Amino acid sequence: MKSLRLTVSATCLAMTAAATSLTAAEDALAKDARATMEKATAFMRSIAAEGGYLWRYSPDLKERAGENVATPTQIWVQPPGTPSMGLAFLRAHAATGEARYLDAARAAADALAVGQLESGGWDYVVDFDPAQSVKWYRRSDVGKVSAADAAKRRNVTTFDDDNTQSAIRLLLAVGDVIKDSADPRDVRIRGARDYALTKLLAAQRANGGWPQRWTGMPVDPKEYPVQPARFPANYPREYPKLNYNGYYTLNDNTHRTA
Repeated sequence: MKSLRLTVSATCLAMTAAATSLTAAEDALAKDARATMEKATAFMRSIAAEGGYLWRYSPDLKERAGENVATPTQIWVQPPGTPSMGLAFLRAHAATGEARYLDAARAAADALAVGQLESGGWDYVVDFDPAQSVKWYRRSDVGKVSAADAAKRRNVTTFDDDNTQSAIRLLLAVGDVIKDSADPRDVRIRGARDYALTKLLAAQRANGGWPQRWTGMPVDPKEYPVQPARFPANYPREYPKLNYNGYYTLNDNTHRTA
């Protein structure tokens, strides 16, 4: 998708740089930095889907993408998606104290709260299209759908690629600011934060590590025993195509970000 030129990662960097400039800049530079943040925030909110974001957008918005091609009703969780943009807004609020930036951060956090899975974390994508959202078993669906229907839906928390971890960081950061606000959106954000943290601990293996992906169901510690690292006496020289999602995972900084 070579035509995609508007990137969320670049916007996050620009807003972070602008927020930093406000703290110790000359008046003219501070004024320019503030104007840049205001313009960037207004634009990003104009293309948001329920408060959340993808990775890239074409200038005419006809093409949108996260890691894969996306639709106007989808947002991306994996950085530099919705959590990254939300934290950029929160830094702008910390630098200026202006409500517009906190509101944008809260909207991003709430988009994640709405898309939270029953297993406690997040898939890479959240889809707000009612016809598509039924493919996932969200926390908000508990008690509203039958067990048979829930079993057919996607409910796999992804720790790979700093996915669920980045969402939790945004919820934690926004929660620190909103405190005990009774606003329904803030209540939803705090609930998603607490539930995600509880499930994150439940997913931890006995040796302290985390799997790449997790269904939300406890596992038998005997299946993943605590033992010294070692090379097996015999191992295949070709990928055996095993399902490794449940193994404790080192790649993509899964342990560091968890």
